[in-house]
Amino acid sequence: MTSASLVTSLLTVTLLTLPVAGLADAGSCSRETGKSAVESAAEVIGRLGVEVAKRLIDRKEGQFSCGPYSVKVMDYSGTWRIDPDETSNVGRNVESFKDSAATNFMKGLISASIEQRGKLLSYFTTDTEHGIKINKALYYVDIPQRRVIVYGAFIITQ
Repeated sequence: MTSASLVTSLLTVTLLTLPVAGLADAGSCSRETGKSAVESAAEVIGRLGVEVAKRLIDRKEGQFSCGPYSVKVMDYSGTWRIDPDETSNVGRNVESFKDSAATNFMKGLISASIEQRGKLLSYFTTDTEHGIKINKALYYVDIPQRRVIVYGAFIITQ
């Protein structure tokens, strides 16, 4: 199985489990807004570095967020460098969760991103929960000069 097909399989599982509690109050997030959030974060990280960008992204302000979710940054080893939505993840490696599916997913995401060297990738899916149609998007990109990937998983409006 190629890393791209592994990521596609794992993205489906991950996007299907995005929390939807409070969806009505979550605010609007379009595909373009989600894409722009990841592109903006990638540009800032590429230009200023992870530590400077972290101070900006951690504010959870508009350009790095889509609805209630913010972009996240993970290094090539699988350690979160930036996660405004779950700050306890910062410095933590995905393997520490002892969840092989999550570890395989993130390692696949990292591999697929690295293969594309700076090309923004995306994946979309639709789920139905309690009779409500929920559209979800994942955008991810490698920042080779910083050895990190930037990603965002968002609930989107069509």
